[in-house]
Amino acid sequence: MADILDRRNTLRDNCLRLKLMPFNYVPFSSQRGTTAAMDTNTKIEGAHVIFYRQIKTSRDKSLRAVLLHKRTQNAPIHPGYWALFGGTLDPGEEPKDAAKREVKEELGLVEPKKRALVLKAARLKELGPPARVSRPNGIGFIQYFCYGLDHDLDKLRLLWNAETEMVEGEGLGWFNAEEIHHLMVRPEDRIALIDFFKNDGT
Repeated sequence: MADILDRRNTLRDNCLRLKLMPFNYVPFSSQRGTTAAMDTNTKIEGAHVIFYRQIKTSRDKSLRAVLLHKRTQNAPIHPGYWALFGGTLDPGEEPKDAAKREVKEELGLVEPKKRALVLKAARLKELGPPARVSRPNGIGFIQYFCYGLDHDLDKLRLLWNAETEMVEGEGLGWFNAEEIHHLMVRPEDRIALIDFFKNDGT
């Protein structure tokens, strides 16, 4: 019995290390108010969006939740992980425009007319300076945004990608901070979410 418990504890510790510390990531909280993390020659390569809403837990109480999608098992990076919406910038594209385009390609509304979700630029809030993330091919920078989205899951759907001939993910879910702690989340998104709940997730 003791041997089984030791193995369980080792597995738990390994999982926590894999979830929380697989990349060298500079969180927003250590970058706010500074420009040290980024110089004029730094190129932003990605844009991700944190969709958030309040979910009622009782008559007078609610929790902040964020929308995640589960990446496919054959995704080139972090297959099977839960992640935020977004992706890589096209040549000459601004981060906010990339965020809007990626969401339009990935996430849709069931009604009306099963259309793509089009974000309003005025409601797309930039979260701090770009985040520095270590990749296998070097250092990259991602600009994060947040956007209030008050839709239940039955109103949202993942869209079909004609290029990959696959749906953009394996599932959707609204999760609060405690639930996210127990999920296998894409590392850079996990740190961004921790920072979001700490600074903006009230």
